[in-house]
Amino acid sequence: MPVPLLSRWSRIALAGALTLLLTAPAAAGSSTAAGMTPAAPSRTQAPASSASTAPGYYIVTLKAPPAAVAPRTKAPQGGRFQATSSAVRDYRTMLEHSHRAVAARRAVRIERQFTLATNGFSARLDAAQVTALHADPEVAAVDPVQRRRPTVYQTPDALGLTGASGVWAKVGAAQVPATTNTLAADLGVVVGVLDTGVWPENASFRGSALATAATSAVGTAYSLDRGATTTMAKADGGTFRGSCSGQAGTNPVEAWQPTLCNQKLVSARAVPTHDPGFVKVAPGGANPDYWSPRDNEGHGSHTASTAAGLSVDMGGTWGRSAGIAPGAAVAAYKVCWDYQGVDADGDGVWDNYCLDDAAVGAVDQAVLDGVDVLNYSISGASDAVTDPVSLAFQRADAAGISVVAAASNDGPAAGTVDHAAPWVTTVAAASHTSPTAVQDFSGRGPTPAAGSGIIKPDLAAPGLGIVAASVPRKAGWSTTAPSVYESMSGTSMASPHVAGLTALLQARHAREAAWTPSAIRSALMMTSADTTTSDPFVQGAGYVAPAAALDPGLLLDATPEDMARFAQGQGVDSGRTPLDPTDLNLASLAVPLQGGDVTVTRRFTATRSGTWTVRATLPGYVVTAPASITATAGSPATLTLVLRPSASTNGAWAKGRVTLTPTAGGATLHLPIVSRAGFSQPGELSVSGRSGRLPIRVANPASRRFTPVTGLGTIRRDPGTVSQGAAWTTPPISVPAGAVLLRGDLDGATAADDLDLGLERLVAGQWSHVATAETESADERLDITAPSAGTYRFVVTGYAVTTGVGSFTLESCAVQGGRDASFTVNPRTSLLTGGVTATPWLVWQGLEPGRAYLGYARYPTSTRPTVVRIAT
Repeated sequence: MPVPLLSRWSRIALAGALTLLLTAPAAAGSSTAAGMTPAAPSRTQAPASSASTAPGYYIVTLKAPPAAVAPRTKAPQGGRFQATSSAVRDYRTMLEHSHRAVAARRAVRIERQFTLATNGFSARLDAAQVTALHADPEVAAVDPVQRRRPTVYQTPDALGLTGASGVWAKVGAAQVPATTNTLAADLGVVVGVLDTGVWPENASFRGSALATAATSAVGTAYSLDRGATTTMAKADGGTFRGSCSGQAGTNPVEAWQPTLCNQKLVSARAVPTHDPGFVKVAPGGANPDYWSPRDNEGHGSHTASTAAGLSVDMGGTWGRSAGIAPGAAVAAYKVCWDYQGVDADGDGVWDNYCLDDAAVGAVDQAVLDGVDVLNYSISGASDAVTDPVSLAFQRADAAGISVVAAASNDGPAAGTVDHAAPWVTTVAAASHTSPTAVQDFSGRGPTPAAGSGIIKPDLAAPGLGIVAASVPRKAGWSTTAPSVYESMSGTSMASPHVAGLTALLQARHAREAAWTPSAIRSALMMTSADTTTSDPFVQGAGYVAPAAALDPGLLLDATPEDMARFAQGQGVDSGRTPLDPTDLNLASLAVPLQGGDVTVTRRFTATRSGTWTVRATLPGYVVTAPASITATAGSPATLTLVLRPSASTNGAWAKGRVTLTPTAGGATLHLPIVSRAGFSQPGELSVSGRSGRLPIRVANPASRRFTPVTGLGTIRRDPGTVSQGAAWTTPPISVPAGAVLLRGDLDGATAADDLDLGLERLVAGQWSHVATAETESADERLDITAPSAGTYRFVVTGYAVTTGVGSFTLESCAVQGGRDASFTVNPRTSLLTGGVTATPWLVWQGLEPGRAYLGYARYPTSTRPTVVRIAT
């Protein structure tokens, strides 16, 4: 199935694809890339005026648009920019001719031409040439090329981590002294990084040798078998047990020795996929990979050192930098690998993928090892919370492990944020110099997952021009080459900032039961600061403010039981009573569809005694809230809000916040609120019995009479099998005029399979594609509302089958609309009072035994129908 390269398996480049390499002195071992420009630079000198006429090196920009945005060559709506197409190639040639014509008129020698993202050229100009080009009617700008540098080494300063009163000093995370790379022994927190592995020789991961005798000293790792297994007493009283053997299944270990671990890098595991269709590239050649935890991409080393790297001198203008939690230990889990023969993007380099089975296996191992934090700067689902990796993270959260993940680089369109599950801290990327606007590439909400009942992302953190450890590509991946550092941009870079901050909070509150993973997330969210936008779908709660998060005064905890009840409502059957996402005890509030009064409750735990005044605002709503809440240290405090929409708020998201201000000093806390008013009615329901009735709750912001469209259809169940790359089709399905819904529901027998569901219609004797559902699971659902009359068939495709053949059951149903005594709504017409909930009844009767049906009811102006599966 044709899909964008990075949307199938999790791939590191989706969360960190915006990788920009900056030039640094060669002596520092830095990596550079020709033609790439710095991200979010800061100048080493005052910027020259664009009207400058001083001789020097300039970029001359022409007025015509570059190929990426030109009307005839830009990407089609919903498509991708085709940089190698003939149309783009012809347009770029035309732009290059225009460059040469402009340059020839001014006797300018062109050094480099730009045609894709910029239309212009660079050249060394004298004063007369600069003046002439400024006046040229085809020229838009003549800008001197500045000496730029990222200020990423100041990130700890900007976040308030450094100094005698900084966060590091308060949690004992500083290196003592900095020049010795000796870790603070009182930290005892382990950050697990699921990524491309680690380059252990990089100075960011150097440390004292592992102790050779058992010790109970917190934060001191030891090994009794020269690194094959490692052990460390943790700050929370637990024990971390890792491995540095480098073994990847039964494969021979490549480019690795168990002695590479130390007091910083306490464990490194290689976790490859078991899918035989993916073969790792060989260790030699221009783009090697290794059967070991050794990083061949740089991405894993970068994220690991950002989260918890040592303070190191990166050379040149970059200077000294440290990870966010420099005293924490690192446990690397290599789950991303380069695969031989896989080049879906056609760039001539084998693709790197992070397959779900490797990630799930690594999470399993991390829970067993006893890590405290997991960083996952890798893509994930944007429309679901129950994929295997997400559910593995849920279990890790329940085990007390904080999970932090990247929000994706698919922004700025709405609904592009990944990792929508409430048990993951999802991080957007902002500038590293200050809480400025979240970057356009950063994934945004609202998430379609969980009915949009959860606000994502959660936080914004530095993710632009972040300099950290990488791999010595130019030195042929030599293990004796100088340490290499690169500047990268992306939500991949933002995520480890929050993972590091989470580790600092865990160190500070290691023995305090109230500081659960969910509570730590709430502390960071409630104390965060606005970026240049307060939109929670862009920045989440806001930009991290670590000092205030150390002691916010109040915490929110969504317990593992809460999370399991939420998962039950998302289809993960554990026999629990489902919990609506709005009712999860999160540091944000989302009411995705509201027709009447909605009561929302949040249950706080106080970390210190006090009173907090309450102010709640939501445009277009009347919000009823108490004037204040009071609690003593360690005791609960409940905040109850009632949201009432006005008739004028239909359809659009309203965005506001709850502000909690302590009366005796301390951090002012806030929780973002979003709500979308409109006709509300339940979504999917399931009942049983040949006859019966079921009340449903409906409401609308304005008073009006409503008569729903109803319908009933018989479900057909077809078992089937499909092999890798093959397709299976249903018999033709006749859809009559007046049908209100055509549904296909695919249930794969093996969760590890990836099956896709398509729909085709018979047109002029040929089957024509209608729609496809293609997530990364064995289960798919495809709904067509008000389908045109005709003949259809569903198609099941085996995109990735773990065994020889994938088994499944497909339920299909065409729901015929119109009055049918077998399925009705009583009363047929409801007079609704604005903002008041009514309870009409769904009534069914006389259905045949041993069958399954779909009942359908949709009220006018509602954004969704109520669909009832009836088993008789």
